[in-house]
Amino acid sequence: MRSIFTSIGQKTNPTFMFYMTLLFIIALGDALMSYTTPIFLEENLNNTLFMGIVFSTSSLVGFIFDIYAGAYLKNKTHNFFLISTAIVAISFPAILIFLPKHVFFYILAMAMWGIYYEARSFSQFTYIKNWIPKPSYSFAWGAIQNIGSLAYLLGPILASYLLMRTTETPLYFALALFSLGFLCTLMIMRNLDKSVHHKEVLGDNVSLIKELRVWKVLSGRLWMIWIVWFLLWCVDAAFWSVGILLAENLKEVSTYGWYFIPLYMLPKTFTGSFVPKLSQVSGKKYLTFVTAIVGGVALIFLGIGTNIYTLLLFNFISSAAISLAMTAMSATFEDYISRVGKYGPELIGLEQTASSLGYIIAPIGMAAIATVLTDQLAFAVLGGIITLVSGLALLIVPRKVKMPQERLNSL
Repeated sequence: MRSIFTSIGQKTNPTFMFYMTLLFIIALGDALMSYTTPIFLEENLNNTLFMGIVFSTSSLVGFIFDIYAGAYLKNKTHNFFLISTAIVAISFPAILIFLPKHVFFYILAMAMWGIYYEARSFSQFTYIKNWIPKPSYSFAWGAIQNIGSLAYLLGPILASYLLMRTTETPLYFALALFSLGFLCTLMIMRNLDKSVHHKEVLGDNVSLIKELRVWKVLSGRLWMIWIVWFLLWCVDAAFWSVGILLAENLKEVSTYGWYFIPLYMLPKTFTGSFVPKLSQVSGKKYLTFVTAIVGGVALIFLGIGTNIYTLLLFNFISSAAISLAMTAMSATFEDYISRVGKYGPELIGLEQTASSLGYIIAPIGMAAIATVLTDQLAFAVLGGIITLVSGLALLIVPRKVKMPQERLNSL
């Protein structure tokens, strides 16, 4: 990790390491919530499909936030998204802990989760855009991937231990972490104000209609890339919804079931570091598509595996491949964001819709497939879809995607 800090020139500027520390604290709290929430919801709702529907409301709200933020929050600074992330994060576990156990408040908590997650993503994109040199985008995204994945590796292990007490115990720990994150946010905002890096460039707010027109123009060039990005997020959403339930079932069959989610997160702690060198050889888009194919095939074998060792092996392989694909794709979008100039916020919003829709559709879709088949076979179906779509993208997406600057400027 130190080499990444050095590569992006942060030795003389502490803001990057401060920012990574904040992301780790918040991500660890989010990991506790991500592991506990599906169990909490199924325990209180007593229905896997209903759990998936309620769980997906977070991303539905996140999707709406993407549209709103791209149109009306273009003139907001990075600090705005940073402090919004910290404040809304606190409300998520607080609602589940202190308000009545009713489906209305579960949906409210999920809505707060959706806003928090999208605000955090906007914060990451705007931070890199305004404080990281463009040649170091891949290094920066690799660092974010590694530090976040370390938190999501530790989170399920800690959550599994805390769940032995009560279902709400991990929620209290997450609340404490988010509160600590809020205090760290205040410190980081002060350091960003003193940063020696270039001044943050803000855009002008636009109407919702123009926002959608910009999305339409950008989608004309990026639609296939966006679909692959959406499917990659579907994998993540699948593991953090139906995958949690599969992990709990595996624990009843074998003690090795405890390692299912940690093994999913383990490759994400180090694969981001390989992306800069690999992308120099093959290009970021090509790397994304090839590793997505490998990840899809591994998911198929995970879904049809007959013993715990096979499941864990292909879980690890699929995670490593999908992690490489997601990091490379994040760096690809960061390049596009820098190239479209003042329309960067709109592109961030469009990029974020992939994760939002992934977390809306995948939990419901996977829960429905699991109801008809099994939790495990649902992953084989998802793997087949990713393999086919990524293979098609490899064939039809041009090596150099030109941004439609003239059409954007004419809007």
